[in-house]
Amino acid sequence: MTYEIYLKTVIETIAQVMAQRGEKPLTIEGEDSVRDKVVLDSFEWAEVAIKLEMILGKDPFDLMRTQNKEIFKVSDIAALFSEAE
Repeated sequence: MTYEIYLKTVIETIAQVMAQRGEKPLTIEGEDSVRDKVVLDSFEWAEVAIKLEMILGKDPFDLMRTQNKEIFKVSDIAALFSEAE
């Protein structure tokens, strides 16, 4: 898979979780901050992680640990999966 496909999948997954809580659809881009623009609580982030693992076959939290990475932007999540290949 390409980085762009990972990024699209991450953005769609985050948007789905935000929509479930009845929030107005938000335009999410790779450079958006996961702390300022994409604001989810810990349960919602866990849901995003579970959905991504089901779709992409890898746990993003495990990837963060093994790659020793921190997440600041939406694109950082996609990079975890891209760099794991």
